[in-house]
Amino acid sequence: MAFSVSDRFSGNVRNAFRNLRQSEEEKPSATQAINQPNTINEAFAYAALNSPKNEIRLVTISPGAFLETPVACQLSHASLDESPRYEALSYTWGSPVDPIAITLNDQPFHVTRSLHDAICHLRLENASRTLWIDAICINQLSIPERNAQVRIMRTIYRQSQQTLIWLGPAFKNSDLMMDFIGWEDERLLNPTLDGGDDEWAAARYYRAMQEPRLLHIWRALSELSQRPYWKRMWIVQEIAFGTAPQVCVGTRSASFWDALMRVLSSLSAELDMEHPGRPLNHPWVELLAENKALAIGRERKDINMPKGPSWLAAALLRYRGSLATDPRDKVIALLGFLDEGSVAYDQLITVEYSRPVRDLYLDIFKFCASEPRLARTQSQSHTGSNPKFTLNYTMSYNRATVLAAEAEGRTLDDDEMHVDYETEEAVSRAHGPLNILTAAGIRDKGTDNFPSWLPHWGRDSSTLSIDDLSGNRYTVSGKTPPVYVLSEEDKILHASGVLLHKLTHVGDKIQNSHPNPVELVRSVVSWYRLAEKHPSASNPFERSYFWRALVFDSYLNPYFSEAPRQWYDMDLDSLIQTAEDSMVPGRDRIDLSVLANELLLMLQKTTRGRRFALTEEGLYTMVPEEAKTGDVVVVLFGCDIPLLLRRVHLGRHWVVVGECFCYGIMDGEVVDGLKEAGLLNITAQDFEIH
Repeated sequence: MAFSVSDRFSGNVRNAFRNLRQSEEEKPSATQAINQPNTINEAFAYAALNSPKNEIRLVTISPGAFLETPVACQLSHASLDESPRYEALSYTWGSPVDPIAITLNDQPFHVTRSLHDAICHLRLENASRTLWIDAICINQLSIPERNAQVRIMRTIYRQSQQTLIWLGPAFKNSDLMMDFIGWEDERLLNPTLDGGDDEWAAARYYRAMQEPRLLHIWRALSELSQRPYWKRMWIVQEIAFGTAPQVCVGTRSASFWDALMRVLSSLSAELDMEHPGRPLNHPWVELLAENKALAIGRERKDINMPKGPSWLAAALLRYRGSLATDPRDKVIALLGFLDEGSVAYDQLITVEYSRPVRDLYLDIFKFCASEPRLARTQSQSHTGSNPKFTLNYTMSYNRATVLAAEAEGRTLDDDEMHVDYETEEAVSRAHGPLNILTAAGIRDKGTDNFPSWLPHWGRDSSTLSIDDLSGNRYTVSGKTPPVYVLSEEDKILHASGVLLHKLTHVGDKIQNSHPNPVELVRSVVSWYRLAEKHPSASNPFERSYFWRALVFDSYLNPYFSEAPRQWYDMDLDSLIQTAEDSMVPGRDRIDLSVLANELLLMLQKTTRGRRFALTEEGLYTMVPEEAKTGDVVVVLFGCDIPLLLRRVHLGRHWVVVGECFCYGIMDGEVVDGLKEAGLLNITAQDFEIH
């Protein structure tokens, strides 16, 4: 089987590697970022809501001239059918430990310190202010009420006059940052405001954004993007459906959201247009790396697009790292999006907080696996239940010119680096109904009586999915429809597929969950040596294949289907030197290390929770940390990513270890080959998975 190595460049984030490891003192605690059940007001008597009238409660906050003024509020009922006037609050609940008492309806009512800060900062000096605040307006001790209120949550935020996004007290340069974003937003909306044509304005704008004097602004914006608020699961729905979002930091509030999206998108576009090997603004890269605000901004932009099972499966993977104390909320928080597409999800999914978590997650599995694998056309492609498209930008670089410039040690000029975006080509992929299995694994087996094939969404995971990192472009099972059945009270999954390769050598785990560049490269070097030491007769050691396997044959920007060829020609010495240089503040990076920094950044993403392995045929594979020799790579019909399975119970049963990447089979080569030879039905077998 022959594999081509791309000779083209693709432009995106350059010359940066973000050290994601923080000291324990700097990390926000989990309880600061999640929804803690409000069990601290058991003595407060709530009057029942009238659900048929879509009743909600609203809290009216009395004015307060100073932050220290005691908080006094009144609680009232209102019907959404009558369009009441109120604002909705989106915030971080915080820890219930050491709450603060406020006065609610002339009675003591305890709130978290995080909510108390928000109320004190957001109340007005000379007038009352009416808000919807979930911790106060929903009786958290009433399961029937919680069941009813979460079903109308999107309506609550959508009908509000505006949504207040409380990101906490002011911090260094936060006021300057908010003023600056407003100014930049005005320039982005009207680039020729100061005179000149569009080309002149774009050049001036880019130069201004690069000015060193703005460094503190980008650092402040980066700090804002890393606040615990962004880890909450419910904010995805709150922001996406919220009316006129206002970002609130300290005593400052501004129509910030649309401006923030335009500025972040502009920075991303500027990085995309950079030439390979050019030094870049590192604070920009740190700001844009895994920016949750940008991801939620896309959900808001596509809010009216129909969404179904495939969207839900992808969104659950995308936001799996978000936090919620009640594990049910990890999926319930996304169900409101399905209502937009009039998807009858309640026929398969029962939202009931008293149900066992396993039962709710089983509903999610059945719903996500219910969508048939259908052929899609380009015109059908966008979001929701339609497949994603990978944009394959064919660059118009002249190969001889590139090589000549490299030999001369010079940087190509703009004409030589011209990119012809008119060659954009969209490639469709139909959704694999069993893609939901890629979120499962043995790490969840035994948790709440979960079988290995059922994803446990309540388990926090920093591992990013292969599908998401690769731009959703792989179809390992071709166009095969799923063949599966659940048995024995939904405890066993019988699924058909093809057993491919057994693991014979498994690399060491990366010891640190958030390794610095040197620690990461140390593990990568050991994997490289393992691959060198154990070539097979049919697959001798090939450096480019090794790197392709480690990065899922993908690039930092999933809209580009290939990475620059320099990644796959990378030698270990260059990578080691770059890792060491990145640990020295202020160290200048040479052009060669620019590409090595890119590779390191991608490796930081792809290696989380994974390690390298070799199959008996010598194929390079990235597998879950729990993998061990003897596990097998399996292609299940209707699943776009390979799974790693393990035999148990004397070899009669199987468990899912997790998803894996196996270089050389990801585009359906094996399944298509068996089809052409008329052997697919003969080779297929049933896997009884527990």
